[in-house]
Amino acid sequence: MKHYLAAVLAATLMLTACNGASNAGNTATDSIAADSAALAAPPADPMTAPSIQPNEDGLITLAMCPTKNDYLRVEVNADKTEVNIFQGNKLFQVIADEDPFTTDGGETTAVHFMDANFDGYTDIFIGEGAPRNYSTLFLWDQENKEFNRTGPLGEPMLQGFMLHVPTKSVIEGGSASAFAYLITRSTWSAEKLQPTEELVVVNGGEEFYEEYEVSAPYTLREPESGKVISSAQRASALPQFWSSVLQAYEIDADR
Repeated sequence: MKHYLAAVLAATLMLTACNGASNAGNTATDSIAADSAALAAPPADPMTAPSIQPNEDGLITLAMCPTKNDYLRVEVNADKTEVNIFQGNKLFQVIADEDPFTTDGGETTAVHFMDANFDGYTDIFIGEGAPRNYSTLFLWDQENKEFNRTGPLGEPMLQGFMLHVPTKSVIEGGSASAFAYLITRSTWSAEKLQPTEELVVVNGGEEFYEEYEVSAPYTLREPESGKVISSAQRASALPQFWSSVLQAYEIDADR
């Protein structure tokens, strides 16, 4: 009987040892597989757009966009007529024109990085987006591996530039005069901005309605036809989207 119990105990110990060795082998195999998968994964595209968290209304303002990029460096000459784009320390692309890319004053030129057309790649905004001044937007062309300017020089002006992430649209505008503001929402079509809505805000009184072809302080209309979509006496009566935009612009013509 003693010999029988000893034999059973020995067999049990041997089985436990074998299972332990098998589990250890599986763990080692899993570790090797994980390392191989990590080595096989392609490196992240350095042109991937920076991650920018929009505000609670889904808006990204120019001030929220980074002015530095881990992969790109942008230098603008004193006349603002030449943009040198570096990848690391290597000059990658030179974009030049007879006229300045921005009419913003100052010795230095503001540069911001963003995903302006919502394609996942980094775009470059030159200028401060200041009212009654124009700035320039360069979109990254992933297929041709180069930056291209959006529209002709100074068009669109890109003043008061903002992005609305939920609708993938671009907002631009600001003071049209001392008595009115003009704000446009546009969407992208073949790398060009197509205006879809235009909000006219008149804060100078009814005597200026005729000049801007409106009948209320707030008028939302189609940019091409001028057809009125809606009008309101107070900003709060506008669609929520436009109320949020006006708040971001700090525009209030309410009586």
